[in-house]
Formats: sequence, C-alpha cells, structure tokens
Amino acid sequence: VEIMGKLNYFNYCALAILVVLIIAVMARHMLSGRRNRYFWNLLLVITCATICDILAVNLDNNDVIGNLAQKYIAHSAYLVMINLSVPVYVIYLAGLTDTLYKIRDNMWTQLLLAFPYLCDFVLILTNPYTGKIFYFDKSGQYTRGELHPLMYIIMAFYIGVGVVYALRCFRFFTRSQFWAMVTVFPIMIAALGIQLIYPQLRIELFAHAVGILLLLFMVQKPEETVWIGLEYFCGEGDDFWNMTDEECIAFAVKELRKMGVIEKGVCLDAHREKVKKAYPAYFDTYSEFDKVIKFLDGYDNLFCVGRKGKNRYNN
Repeated sequence: VEIMGKLNYFNYCALAILVVLIIAVMARHMLSGRRNRYFWNLLLVITCATICDILAVNLDNNDVIGNLAQKYIAHSAYLVMINLSVPVYVIYLAGLTDTLYKIRDNMWTQLLLAFPYLCDFVLILTNPYTGKIFYFDKSGQYTRGELHPLMYIIMAFYIGVGVVYALRCFRFFTRSQFWAMVTVFPIMIAALGIQLIYPQLRIELFAHAVGILLLLFMVQKPEETVWIGLEYFCGEGDDFWNMTDEECIAFAVKELRKMGVIEKGVCLDAHREKVKKAYPAYFDTYSEFDKVIKFLDGYDNLFCVGRKGKNRYNN
C-alpha cells in the first residue's frame, strides 16, 4: 500500500524546468530538423507525464475517497506517458545517428522494440477492470497491483536497449555528446530505484527533466550549426541516383568526415534533392541551338533567371 502524503515538490521543480526548456526550444527555433523534432517529442512526452503525475498525487493527497474515475484516469495517463518516455529516448538516439531507417526497414526489430510497450499499454488500459497494475482500496487509497513491478522491468528493458544502441553507435558521437547521453541512463535508473523503494518521493520525473536539460546544453546546440551543401554528378537511373535518401545522406556524411570537414555525430539534419538535367547537354539537337538563341533574342525584355537560366557556358 502506498504511503499517504506523497511529496509533489520534485514534480513541481521538474515542471518548472520543463516549461523553461519548452520556452527555450521555441525561442531558439529548434522545431525543424529531424534531431530537433525527436528532442521536441521527448520533451513533450516527459512534460505530459509530469503534469499527469502532479494531478494524480494531488488527487491522492486531497481526495481520499472522492471520484475514483478521475484518479484512475490521472494515474493511467501518467503510466502511459512515463513508460513511453524511454522508448522515445531510444528513438531520439537512433535519430541522432541517422540510423533510424535501419529500424524502419526491419519488421522484426520494430516488433521487438514495440511489443514490450504494447503489453504495457494493454495492461494499463485494462487495469480499471483487472487491478493488476494498481487499484484503490475501500478507503480510496492508491495500492500497487501484483503486476506493477512489470512497469519497471519494461522500462529497464528499454534503458538496456538505449545503452547498447549508444555503445554500438559510439563512432557517430563526439565524446561530450556520448557521455551526456549515457549519463542520462544512470540518472533514470537511480530515480527509478528511489521511487520504487520510497513511492512517496516523486523524484523520477525530476531526474528526467535534469536529463533533458543535460541533452539541451550538451547535444542540442543550434547556435553552433551551419548548412553545408554537397553536389554529386550522376546519371538518371545509375547506382547513385537509385540510392535511398538515407543511404545517400549517410554516404555524404561519411565523405565529409573523411575530408575532415565535420566531426562524427555533428550532422543534425539532412535533405536530398534530385535534379534532372541540371547542366546543358551537348548532344542531340544542340547543333541547332543557334535557332533558339536567335528566336529568344527577339524579346528585349526577356531575362533568364534561376539555376537553369544562369548557366553561362555558351557565351
């Protein structure tokens, strides 16, 4: 049975940190680009979990019997969001390394990663009828069910996946980035252990907020970013042209690293654009090109602009 009088102080501190981070992200225009979008999703999930936990704790502390439906909704929403936060963090890691396509392209990997959380979600969804995760006794007091430890086991599974993924993709990160991301895991584990032993101390989300703060200052650095354009020449239908966007981007990043232009782990976002017939072709009807020039010279107010109109090979 949970101890009455849960402490919401850590949750309020976590919410204050998260609100400041949301304002900072929006003020710094960190909403575009894949890395920024994954970070934004992680920030929103943890913020929602914090709000739900604050509501749940307040309902437990201030309304012992009260409206059980509200309590079930608040506690269930908290569990859904807090259990989602670690898988979203793993997706964030994959997004940082530009290797998320490897997960998308492998159905079995997707199933392996999604199955534990889906089990979690189903258990939470059916909990009002089964009471296996939590229930409220006759006095309206929150009580952990027999399967409640499974929530922690599943979170531990995703933490393990994240650690393994970070270690395997070590070469994609700078040293400071790697240690910042790996440090988040022991913070999560310590908070999980404390909250498991002392459920009245709602410290778990405060630890998440500290981890997000660490990521913002050590990994997300928009003021240190710049766009670099690479141009590759190829023919329509050849091997390079037929590369997927992910393969082409990975190839370009690898070449930039080989040339010493960038370090590992610094590519935040990338876009690939295929341009057909980008340069003049000196074959086919090119021998009659003078006819086109003579015709266009008849228009005094015609100005050729844009990429195709500014090629100056023929004048």
